[in-house]
Amino acid sequence: PDDRKARNQNLLDQMEKESLRSTLFQPGDGKRKLSWQSSVFSLGRSERIYFLDLVSSSDLLSEDAGGTKPSEAKPSAQVKADEKNEKEKEHAKEQEIEKERTKEKEKEKEKAKEKEREREKAKEKEKEKEREK
Repeated sequence: PDDRKARNQNLLDQMEKESLRSTLFQPGDGKRKLSWQSSVFSLGRSERIYFLDLVSSSDLLSEDAGGTKPSEAKPSAQVKADEKNEKEKEHAKEQEIEKERTKEKEKEKEKAKEKEREREKAKEKEKEKEREK
């Protein structure tokens, strides 16, 4: 706690020494990113000043959000990724099954064609025998 307090005090002192251009937010403005360097703002010409304490809470935030805590995959994001992978696997299995079915149908068609050819040959032989008689 004492180290944290000293660190935060150092950061606040740094912020006080730095001179940054202020930004005026107007109603209807687009999104603006706030950081520990620009965490005080007012809206429009209002006298109300807003301060976001981004310094002391930065060690609680993940690095993705601008904090110092190492980023971890969100459980919900991991679950979604797992669900997506499962769906992709199921889709791939369905495609494999469909390919197998298609191959089987093609084999059946080939067999039917072969039987038809054999019947035609048998008919031709019968016709030749009748001609010979």
